[in-house]
Amino acid sequence: MRRTLGAATLTAVAAVLAGHHRARRAVARQPAFAPELPGRKKIVPTDWGSVAYRHLTAQDPTAPALVLVHGWGRTADTAWWRLFPFLRGEVVAVDLPGHGMSELHAPFTFERAAEAVRTAAVDAGLQRPALVAHSMGGAVALEAAAEPAGFCHLVAIGTSAFWVRPRTRLMMSAAPFVLGDRSPFVVRSLHRTFRSDPETAPVVAWAHAVRPRRRILVESAWALRRFDTRDRRLRLPPTTWVVTRHDTVIAPRFQRASAALVGAAVVEIDAEHSAPLTDPALVAEVIESALLGDRVA
Repeated sequence: MRRTLGAATLTAVAAVLAGHHRARRAVARQPAFAPELPGRKKIVPTDWGSVAYRHLTAQDPTAPALVLVHGWGRTADTAWWRLFPFLRGEVVAVDLPGHGMSELHAPFTFERAAEAVRTAAVDAGLQRPALVAHSMGGAVALEAAAEPAGFCHLVAIGTSAFWVRPRTRLMMSAAPFVLGDRSPFVVRSLHRTFRSDPETAPVVAWAHAVRPRRRILVESAWALRRFDTRDRRLRLPPTTWVVTRHDTVIAPRFQRASAALVGAAVVEIDAEHSAPLTDPALVAEVIESALLGDRVA
């Protein structure tokens, strides 16, 4: 009986490993193509590396300028590319330190990331733009907007002002390894996506290929799992907190609690965590409404 169970277990393990190997080979063979992206990339040298950002000219000169701050494991392009066509004003989308084309020769910190955001806005010549942030970008934006003279408004999407809850700490500690390039979870997810939606497979492969290195994923996750503004007095510009009701990464109740903590106006949308990619038209409408309301007020 034990020999039978042992043989069955070995057979099952072998089948799983063989399936994982086939999936990895299929993922490695998938061509990766970036979508057509508007604007142009600019790079600014710094003491710790460089800041890269994508600069889009305004479709409507009367629309407010925006600075976009991406989330964990993303870049300015992979986080916002679907939103770009819906934005009417001048746009600066920043690659955080160690992400995308921004180099980092020092440890990742939110203070350094906030410096990168302010550097890009100044280099682009923006005068009091609005700051739009998603997920981990919300933590960076709270640091960058702590001096309200620099930004006219903050729009925080699917994010939190504190990430120290036990579940979130565990999630962010495991994320760099669970979501690593060779992770069975990632390989299986990519393989399934490539097979079910071959039209978008090249773009998905591109977004995966340009993710930051493991060191940056670990350092940014470590910084995020310690981020907590509940004991700080933040001086923020007018702020709108966009709650993503179907979010399984950051619970909507914690998003609402974060909004109350910083005294932000709350807008709730029927979207998941990756709303800028899954519902770009809706997100653009919410951003524009928030800024228009601020200007009217």
